[in-house]
Amino acid sequence: MSDTRIVVSARAFKCEPWLLENGNPDRMRPVPGTWTLAPANLRERGVHGVLCCPNCNQCALIRADMGKLENGTCTLKGFSCAKCGFLCDARLQDWDKRKLFCVAYETSEIRDGKLIVHPHKEHLHAVSEAEARFFFEQSHLNIRYNIVGVAVVLGFFQRSEKDDTVLYADGPPPAPAA
Repeated sequence: MSDTRIVVSARAFKCEPWLLENGNPDRMRPVPGTWTLAPANLRERGVHGVLCCPNCNQCALIRADMGKLENGTCTLKGFSCAKCGFLCDARLQDWDKRKLFCVAYETSEIRDGKLIVHPHKEHLHAVSEAEARFFFEQSHLNIRYNIVGVAVVLGFFQRSEKDDTVLYADGPPPAPAA
């Protein structure tokens, strides 16, 4: 009897935004050989990303706790496509290097002849403000809204016990305006 060896090659999957059909997060247009952040309705259920098979375009949901995380890349050893059987050690690039953004926006309605404005905030991960705006717009195609602002969520700050200065998560505090 001889030993059989299966050689599994590593494959890098770049993170790219996928378009949504008519703003419906259940109808994404996958890009073969890439992965994208899961829409909000899937993230609420623990799914972090959606990966598209480079061979057959079948999509796989990737939970946040799957794989091994190293240097911003999530490695899924022995990933196998359920449809075509494509096998690789999938390396999902930029798994956690994106920043958390907050999109502040308003919706409005007219009730009893008066304009009623409803403020909203939505958080999402993106590399830049432009990408955060793009992700937001792609997932809100079916509603009318006014974007008030898009900004990086800076995080939790606390005062130093030594000298009462504010401690910042991303380096020293900004220089005072001259």
